Amino acid sequence: MVGVHGSSEYAKEPSDSRLQVANMPDEPLLSPTIDLVFKLLFGDEERKPVLISLLSAILQPESPIVDVVLCDKDIPSHALTDKASVLDILVKMENGSMVDIEVQVRRTPAFRSRLLYYWARLYTEQIHKGDEYSELSPTTIIVITNYLELETGFHQSEYQLLEKHDGF
Repeated sequence: MVGVHGSSEYAKEPSDSRLQVANMPDEPLLSPTIDLVFKLLFGDEERKPVLISLLSAILQPESPIVDVVLCDKDIPSHALTDKASVLDILVKMENGSMVDIEVQVRRTPAFRSRLLYYWARLYTEQIHKGDEYSELSPTTIIVITNYLELETGFHQSEYQLLEKHDGF
């Protein structure tokens, strides 16, 4: 995890060619896993190149990401009884697909269910009465945690809805 630390004093040991940092706190002062810091780093119009770089590194698209549009993070409720949803960062890609980037610092109950709920809401909010289902665009949720949510052994996992028997 990359963090912004409070000291810039560096020391180099004679027997070791690696650079070592002296007098550094154990925890970053401004960890990018803190919602506010993450939003300041990636959720601002002026920092779109940094966001595009992050998305490119994670999504590894076939063609380069040239531009993204930062969207309203509130998923609208259509009834008083609807559950409110506020996303960390919501991006509309050039191809029309939607990407929600969520940051999670600690384990919470039903976290996976919440992510699936966010994904479903984002997917269904794309069309309205009279629209064609063919207008639906892919929807992706990127989750950045500072803990292991799954014990897969991978730093990055990808999931998709598939037919159970044939895998399509």
